Amino acid sequence: KGGIVCALYALYLLQQVIDEKNWNVSIQLACVVDEESGACSSIGVRHLLDRKLISGSGAIYVYPGINVTIGHRGLLRLEINVKGENVHTGTVEWNTKTKGANASTALARILIALEDYAWNNDTDPSFPDLTLNVTPGTILNGGGFASVVPSNASALVDIRLMPSTSVDDILKKIEDITKIIINERNEFYHKMTRDTTSSARLSASITIKNQLPAATIDSNHPLVLSCVNAVKKVLNIIPTTNGCGPANEGYMLIDSGIPTICGFGPIGGNVHGVD
Repeated sequence: KGGIVCALYALYLLQQVIDEKNWNVSIQLACVVDEESGACSSIGVRHLLDRKLISGSGAIYVYPGINVTIGHRGLLRLEINVKGENVHTGTVEWNTKTKGANASTALARILIALEDYAWNNDTDPSFPDLTLNVTPGTILNGGGFASVVPSNASALVDIRLMPSTSVDDILKKIEDITKIIINERNEFYHKMTRDTTSSARLSASITIKNQLPAATIDSNHPLVLSCVNAVKKVLNIIPTTNGCGPANEGYMLIDSGIPTICGFGPIGGNVHGVD
């Protein structure tokens, strides 16, 4: 919100200069919605770009911070769904494991395996101190009744991508780990019943919920240097020019040929708070 206020005042000042010097310059301020949908929304920046309602030789995403943000990491958000077999926990069938398969514990093993895996340490000079990062289980759901073996469980896996990260490789590894765990748990139930001919009780599927690429611009781009000089002049400090960890719609603008500062604005506090 503070960034919008600063942008409006900047437009006011620029209009005075434009009028005074009779420049033929067009400046746009876009206040869009739905940024929180994994930066993949079709009704915000994407809507404006697709309908050619915005264009330009540069853009500033007025996210708070004096770091002149030259890019952002990418995002891959997956949902893992595990299906098992429900049965009352008090029955003989579950006691002897002749029926039932716990989807929640199978999913838990998958998430722990993903957390324990030694992922590639993808790095990039535009993102100091940041790497590929995989966070399993940011949201978890499983089961429905206290006395019933869970037949369904799901979890989100949040993955922050570097420019060099192969999404295909990430997906393949997660699929492989998931398959191994599901096979191990099915084998566990087979051994418990000593029946290797029975059908598998557990299965899993993986769905892509959000996907967007990492994006950067040259740290020596004139727009970057202009922002750096502004910070030097006003605050008497030399700002950093690093890419940021969270994603935003900057990639949409950059991919559309509009060099974009992916974060530069007044610093505040209590982000996402009511005040």
